[in-house]
Amino acid sequence: MPHDRTITIVAFANLEERHLQQIRSVAPGIEVNAVDHRRGIELAPSAEIMMGWNVPQEAVQRAQRLRWIHSTAAGVEHLLVPEVKSREIVVTSSSGIHKAVVEHVFAFMLAFFRRLHIALRSQLHRAEGAGLRDAGHWDEAKALARAGDRARGGA
Repeated sequence: MPHDRTITIVAFANLEERHLQQIRSVAPGIEVNAVDHRRGIELAPSAEIMMGWNVPQEAVQRAQRLRWIHSTAAGVEHLLVPEVKSREIVVTSSSGIHKAVVEHVFAFMLAFFRRLHIALRSQLHRAEGAGLRDAGHWDEAKALARAGDRARGGA
């Protein structure tokens, strides 16, 4: 991206200053403003990009330079007002980003239901007694001694 002009992003979000600094450090031609609704409407005329879970329609109507709206919410229907359609503003959303989280939660639910945490603890305990120690390293002398004990009928 050429650095001869600035692209203004109005983010209707609570972004911490350190996050804004990270964005600015990797994209010097980007001006990012984390705003509330009132301030976002004031800055709207200079915005080329708006993002947030609830971008106000008034801000969209005032943003004559607007080219892209990103909704952090799944639905974008409230953004598809006539001004957006007639100006061919790109509208995207974060729909689907939580799918992996849901799958992860279900995996843990199944793991706990099947008591895998107990089975794992039991396996680690047995492995330690059979010659495994710390993160699966093999202790050959201990394993051979244990095997000898078993061969003689011991535990």
